[in-house]
Amino acid sequence: MNIKRKVATAVAIVGLAFAGITAANAPAAHATTYLGGVSVLGACENQIFTNGVALINNTVTGWRCEYNGAVLHVIYYNYNINLNEQCAVQYGSGAYARYSNYYNPYSWGCYL
Repeated sequence: MNIKRKVATAVAIVGLAFAGITAANAPAAHATTYLGGVSVLGACENQIFTNGVALINNTVTGWRCEYNGAVLHVIYYNYNINLNEQCAVQYGSGAYARYSNYYNPYSWGCYL
């Protein structure tokens, strides 16, 4: 094993040990675990019973539920979906939604 690899391994071990100590001492309110993505379409289907989703602007608040009526071909947007509720549906009680970049509508995720 060359010296660079030995140093990198030692730094990684020390870093992991420090991270473990930090995580163990951190208050529970600040501990977050990424669970996975949140389904905006799933939220629309579960909460409003619509059959689609639309992105009307390129921010995290740009998602809208869409209903395309088969007879009238009317597109209806609803603004009131709860992504926290959808995270709980997908990952269980206590899961909540948050985004990492306001200007990236795809940055929503579920956390615990």
